[in-house]
Amino acid sequence: MTQPWASRSLAAMPLIKHLSLLGLLVMAAGCSSLPSVEQISALVTEPNAVTDAAPDDPWQQRYSQALDQGMAAAVATQTAQSASDWRQVQGQWAGAIASLTAIPSSSDRFAAAQQKRQEYEKNLAYAAQVADSKTLPTATVVSVGDGDTLRIQGQDGPVTIRVACIDAPETNQAFGPEASLRLRQLLSTGQPVEVRAIERDRYDRTVAEIYSGSQSVGLQLVREGYAVVYPQYLSGCAATASDYRQAEAEAHN
Repeated sequence: MTQPWASRSLAAMPLIKHLSLLGLLVMAAGCSSLPSVEQISALVTEPNAVTDAAPDDPWQQRYSQALDQGMAAAVATQTAQSASDWRQVQGQWAGAIASLTAIPSSSDRFAAAQQKRQEYEKNLAYAAQVADSKTLPTATVVSVGDGDTLRIQGQDGPVTIRVACIDAPETNQAFGPEASLRLRQLLSTGQPVEVRAIERDRYDRTVAEIYSGSQSVGLQLVREGYAVVYPQYLSGCAATASDYRQAEAEAHN
């Protein structure tokens, strides 16, 4: 659906940018022993580590399986972004640790398995920490205004939300009622959502990305043609800016 409306201006008030929880964790950790994302790959075993095992060791296959799981977790770490991504990485490290734990002391691979287990446990702790830092505050939908505005009930009371990085038509503009209806379909009253607050605008609304079931509601509205990308404010969604542009291009086709 091609949208004929013109984008309205949204002059956001200058605000102090918030440090992410992950940033705070890193600052607080100081000289923490947890590895960085780049260091995780270095903790994955060298390719020749399994070639010198006794040929009749029945636990060799389990050890090799653990190393494969660790390699998969390290690779996934390089592209993980959301809390859900990091939870999956966390699960992969946990699976590798379980495989290593199963190797008995009678195996020739026991000592190596214990060493790898210690490394993987550090990686597991790191993944859990990042996943926790990326878990967004939850709220409950109270009502929907037009196609990019809603009210939510947060821990500190009701908040008016302006959906970030997109622009939907006003209810008195062409396609405005359709956009408002679609947002109501996506966000029904009482529905839990996750909120990534970015800033406050000149109307004292909280500009935020809204997630339902780990899916960006604003991105879905753009993809379905009910909203357009707001280029001058797309920096607020820097991590997914390319997704917004791609979604808008698809909607125009």
